[in-house]
Amino acid sequence: MGAAFAQSAGAIAHEGASRFADASISAGIFGDFDDAHDFHRSLVDCHETHTTTLSGFRTHLDSLAERTNSAATIFDAQDAAGAGSIKTAADSI
Repeated sequence: MGAAFAQSAGAIAHEGASRFADASISAGIFGDFDDAHDFHRSLVDCHETHTTTLSGFRTHLDSLAERTNSAATIFDAQDAAGAGSIKTAADSI
């Protein structure tokens, strides 16, 4: 359940990053003077930073899902070994 949730969240983050990246801020939208151009450049820089950050979430969430699956596999193996030990001990009583 946890791994699937992380994978789903990663896919959603990836889709969000793609859509966000496709949204652009038109040049000149704030006017045609130096301060407007500076403001536009600042927004574009922030947009690119947010797109990169959002894209990075997928990598982190996929890594979390992989570690969750690995932990579940280890837990299952330890649980089976413990059950075997209990059964062996019970049989010897």
